[in-house]
Amino acid sequence: MEPDKDSPGEEDYSLMILKNRLAKGEITVKEFDELKQKLGETSVTKDIKDEIRNVSETMEKIQEKQSKSASLQRKMKSETITLLLAIILGLCGLQGIGHIYVGRVGRGIGILIGSIILFSISIALIVTIVGAVIGIPLIIGFVVLFFWQILDARKLCREYNDELDAIGETPW
Repeated sequence: MEPDKDSPGEEDYSLMILKNRLAKGEITVKEFDELKQKLGETSVTKDIKDEIRNVSETMEKIQEKQSKSASLQRKMKSETITLLLAIILGLCGLQGIGHIYVGRVGRGIGILIGSIILFSISIALIVTIVGAVIGIPLIIGFVVLFFWQILDARKLCREYNDELDAIGETPW
């Protein structure tokens, strides 16, 4: 049942009581004005103000998170670039560059030096007929190292990005 619009509402009674207290001198004019203003704010108005405050706080959190996310995106390593470095430069005999790009500099330099030494020794042995028996397995080892360093660089790139995303800091 809807309240009759002509009948006085709850706020009207409250206002009437306040006026009565003001007339009796129980409250000051300043207190009357403050209480009248509070009466004017209905519970719906308060709920709307609370909801606006909540939405505003949520928007601030989203903006903060987006800013943090953009910062992390700049630090992330590209899996495509990692693979291109590992494959193309690996074919040129410079294996381990993908590791260096991802931030595993020591491992990358170790693979680079190892692959150059392995390749040089295997070619030197293949040139001599006596060393061909030992040189061919070394070449096979070089090829195995080539494919391993591609897969390892890709795995490290994913670990790097996952760790950066999870804790917000570079893992190594």
